[in-house]
Amino acid sequence: MSRLHLHRDDHPRTLAIFAALFAGRTPAARGIGFEPTENGAWVDWDRLTSSWLSSTETAVVHLARGIAALEWHGSVPDSLRRPVMDALDAVTCRSPRERLRSHAIAVADAQERRRSPRREADPGPDSGRTP
Repeated sequence: MSRLHLHRDDHPRTLAIFAALFAGRTPAARGIGFEPTENGAWVDWDRLTSSWLSSTETAVVHLARGIAALEWHGSVPDSLRRPVMDALDAVTCRSPRERLRSHAIAVADAQERRRSPRREADPGPDSGRTP
């Protein structure tokens, strides 16, 4: 079954995608598998992906499903974060300047994680360093 309820506390980013996708079209969205509720929304993934939405909008529904899964599980694993961000940057038609800024932020985040006290206190068995 592909219908489930997305609660606003558990899936805020997914629901934000749907809010943008269906802005001003909520009655029509109810007919194709998206029904807002007081606490989130009922989503029928199969109906949404086989509806009258344009191919681009259907792609956004597929992305929303992936975001919902990531929100449910916590996040993207560190090893996949950069490739996922690069792919999203490429398909969202961001300017080269915005891409450079995003990359700089990601690099700064990675450097900060490397400097975190937790890592310094426990360098791990393969680091060659002693705590």
